[in-house]
Amino acid sequence: MAPFWLKVKREFQFWKRLFTFFAQWKRTSKLPDWQRLKTESYIEARLYDALKQAGYNVHAQYQIAGYAVDLVLKKERIAIECDGANYHSSPDQKRNDRKKTRVLRKYGWKVLRFTGRQINQNINGVLEKIAKEVLAQKA
Repeated sequence: MAPFWLKVKREFQFWKRLFTFFAQWKRTSKLPDWQRLKTESYIEARLYDALKQAGYNVHAQYQIAGYAVDLVLKKERIAIECDGANYHSSPDQKRNDRKKTRVLRKYGWKVLRFTGRQINQNINGVLEKIAKEVLAQKA
């Protein structure tokens, strides 16, 4: 069960996204991409955009076994984590990341982790690794 502060944070994020969705819709007269609005960082949004442009059906902040996964290719059962240095460099966070990866694998998901540096400096290489994994899942 998630701690109270985490529930409040998730609730706040939901309402913030909903407000942004309607504000963009009103401003542009087009329905915004709800999944894109769910991304929580610049690197997630950047990789989300690149995956969408490459033709993938991407879900952001997808819940699996009590964990929110940054980006998911549901059909292929690929969970993609975008690890920014600010949130994934402490020993505690690295331990949490390893635990999350174990749980996701236990539920049958292939977990791919990319650093912010990889996403920002070599987005094509990241997309190649994901495409390679998608092909491996289909085989």
